[in-house]
Amino acid sequence: MLSEAYVYFVRAQIEKALGRFENAVKAAEKASQMDPRNVEVAVLVNNVRMVARARVRGNDLFKSERFTEACSAYGDGLRLDPSNSVLYCNRAACWFKLGQWERSIEDSNHALKIQPNYTKALLRRAASNSKVKYMQGRYVCCSLSLSLSLSLIRS
Repeated sequence: MLSEAYVYFVRAQIEKALGRFENAVKAAEKASQMDPRNVEVAVLVNNVRMVARARVRGNDLFKSERFTEACSAYGDGLRLDPSNSVLYCNRAACWFKLGQWERSIEDSNHALKIQPNYTKALLRRAASNSKVKYMQGRYVCCSLSLSLSLSLIRS
């Protein structure tokens, strides 16, 4: 690989990891222009484009409140790039909207394993945790109320 192309090759990977997909595509395409016969660069260009496409599709579906389909689109991107914290965090937002808070927590945790100081993932996990605790509290409250009602009926 040509040295100048290699710089853009690495930059594309960094941009993709940081969730700056448009910049990643540009850098990968620049590497491809500099070293058009390099198979490694060609694979990267294809991968970056497909991951970026999956993110855009997921974002569009999320905006139109089609959260289940958006989860699937982000999942497509994660199959191509399983270490992408942005896609995990976006999918966590979908799970949250669908009321699947445990799954939202799981995806937030995945994002945080990849990028430990990712503020959005921390906030999503906190919001999901509060929903889970709220529902657990309601369950305990209802269980106690039911137990009390049954004991009053029996007496």
